[in-house]
Amino acid sequence: MKYEILKSIENGSALYFILSYQNTNELKNTYTDISDYYSVDFTTWYSDVIKYYNMVNDEMKDLQNAVITGHSYLTAFRLSADDAYILFDQLTSAEKDYEEKKAAYYEAVKYTDKLIADGRQAGDALADEAAKKTAFEAAEKHLTSVKQLVGVNNVGNAVSVTYTSGKGETTFYINYNSFDVTVYVDGKAVVLAANSFINAKNAEGKTFAPQGFEAVTAQTPTTKGSASFTKRSKRHLLPAQARRSHVPRKISNCHFPQWLPTAQTS
Repeated sequence: MKYEILKSIENGSALYFILSYQNTNELKNTYTDISDYYSVDFTTWYSDVIKYYNMVNDEMKDLQNAVITGHSYLTAFRLSADDAYILFDQLTSAEKDYEEKKAAYYEAVKYTDKLIADGRQAGDALADEAAKKTAFEAAEKHLTSVKQLVGVNNVGNAVSVTYTSGKGETTFYINYNSFDVTVYVDGKAVVLAANSFINAKNAEGKTFAPQGFEAVTAQTPTTKGSASFTKRSKRHLLPAQARRSHVPRKISNCHFPQWLPTAQTS
């Protein structure tokens, strides 16, 4: 039943029930589709019908004339908000660094081409272009590795759906999994309970600003992080390493522990 409730939120469909008020036992002897149902006795389902109707109506009553204008699949981790934060931070930082290095490289290529086209010396420009290309390729490689890591941890089965009416937009986050998951939406790590939905305006999450790759120059494991390494050995977590390398360190035959960067001194 929980699945059908969540689907009605996702698809904008009304709830409906097939029930029988009298002669329920007689249905067992009929050759109709209704005989396939385990139970259609009205008295058995009466309280549940009211409960489920009120559950959906409380959220959807103002959306009777709304249309669905947005639908997307969410990256969902079976991790705590703190652990998921590490992956979200790594991904957003890697994406930001990739776009910056890409733009710098393309700009260098454009500048070099202009020098050559004008018949001017381009030796220094070519060297700068080569350096920016190396940095761009390193950032691209790092982003690929982080996306692979995110893919390993993404359990899926979570969606976002947006309704638009004269009163504005209403967005719901839906978790079809039978366990809690953490999703990243609007710059927040939000925990969704198992088999549940929540109005985005009521979703509380951990907000963070991605760290720049050049902001971290050293790292040390926290006492808690070191002690919990064994317990976390089955999780695929990318450490917040010294990011100047742009490439995650390789550790043989074990997964990544949680690391936190030390404060940078001036």
